[in-house]
Amino acid sequence: MAINFLSLEKSELELNDNFLSLVSLCRKMYIKLATMVDNKIVTQESLDKMEEYHNRVNESRRDIRDDCIWIISKDQPRASHLRYIIAVLYSIKDIERMSDYAYTISRILKKEKITTVMVNRLSSLLGKSIDFYDCIIDVLSKDDLSEYEEKIQSMFNSFRIDYKNFLTNSIELFSKTLSPSDVSQFISYYFNFSIIIKYIDRIVDHCLSIYKNFVSVKNR
Repeated sequence: MAINFLSLEKSELELNDNFLSLVSLCRKMYIKLATMVDNKIVTQESLDKMEEYHNRVNESRRDIRDDCIWIISKDQPRASHLRYIIAVLYSIKDIERMSDYAYTISRILKKEKITTVMVNRLSSLLGKSIDFYDCIIDVLSKDDLSEYEEKIQSMFNSFRIDYKNFLTNSIELFSKTLSPSDVSQFISYYFNFSIIIKYIDRIVDHCLSIYKNFVSVKNR
């Protein structure tokens, strides 16, 4: 069966637009989360908004997945076209997990009443993860991703160093803040806090994964 390249090109353009919309929607979640952290408060209204974003991301991911399957069955893409669709399929899973992390962080901050000391220290690390996300989004629009590999890897390594130092410094800070009688409270607070910062670390991992998903598509 002959491939209809006009139909395939149209389908791919629509898929690209939908994928970029999903990427943008997930970013809105992180900007909303950063605002809550900066304001040191998670209201029920803010949490409801995060849930709305989270649901929209999940719905959009399912729609894009179905579109990918339909394009493959209808247009029978080959070579770079097929690689692009596969890259999108892998990446929407990354976006879904990033959305899950953002929503879970907001719920922890609301439910567990994390101390002000903990919240104050989140802004910088969260901001750096958003910067990395923005860099990935920008790079995806380029024709050749290989020339950005060194920059991406350097930003990733830098974040990892900051993450490890942040974790170590936080332990020292909390141990100085709480008295010996507050050991159980310290454990509870630090456990919740460590979950949050690990999720921020995983966000950056998924950003790097998205970049790698498209390297083979763009560099052929």
